[in-house]
Amino acid sequence: MSGDLKTKLARMEQIKREKPAYRNLLDFYEKIFIAKEEFYQSLKCLPVQRDEQWVQKNFKAGKPILDKRAIELDLKALEKFFLKLLQICLEKNPETARWLSSLVEKGDLDVGATLKQMWDGEITPRPWTKEAYRDPTLINFLFTEPLNHFMNI
Repeated sequence: MSGDLKTKLARMEQIKREKPAYRNLLDFYEKIFIAKEEFYQSLKCLPVQRDEQWVQKNFKAGKPILDKRAIELDLKALEKFFLKLLQICLEKNPETARWLSSLVEKGDLDVGATLKQMWDGEITPRPWTKEAYRDPTLINFLFTEPLNHFMNI
């Protein structure tokens, strides 16, 4: 467990003691933070392919020097983290989370393919309307959280 996570968890425990009304919410976030840490620890560091001339050209032009297409995503790990988050969300938002879980189980929602399409910029969370997905906030969280680590590289 990283020092950052230990600090967060200790602070959350302190708040729970001082303000018991926040206990349920903090218990939920505690599970999210622990799942994130486990996910980050499970990631393998894969070499990033780069074209040195392209890097120099973009650097001089003030553009990003890392092409995210050069980062190989571990889609199995991302999907596993998505499913872990979905499991945690079943406690706080059981109706919508159960509905999303059934979409995944039936194959109507391909988590790995959707994560890859988001990473490649082929889709954005915008199409997740209330009519289609009941709770766009939840589905947005579930799909963006696994990619956040890579977005901050």
